[in-house]
Amino acid sequence: MKRWERIPDSSKEAILEGVWCGKCRTGVLIVCAEGDLPATGAEIVADGRALGRLGSVQENKGLAIVRIDRVKDAIDADAAISADGVPVSLSIPSWVKFTFPQGAPTDDAP
Repeated sequence: MKRWERIPDSSKEAILEGVWCGKCRTGVLIVCAEGDLPATGAEIVADGRALGRLGSVQENKGLAIVRIDRVKDAIDADAAISADGVPVSLSIPSWVKFTFPQGAPTDDAP
């Protein structure tokens, strides 16, 4: 902690912005389904486009690492989102510091 206190405020800001920079493409979202979710590692897709993969799963809830911009596009298009054929919903956990991107269109980069 003493080392952190010696860092100039401008440098602290730069370090903390790197934690979630607004340009990051992937993040952890909460996954929910009406029935049991598939196993960890199942691909999450919307209209045939890969969004990410399931992480930890317990019954009908879990966490997923996904492309935030692609999830936003799928939600905006009202596309069906599924994991191995199981319909799912995705939401941003309350404890994270990011939101779905606004404005600029996304590209197809990984």
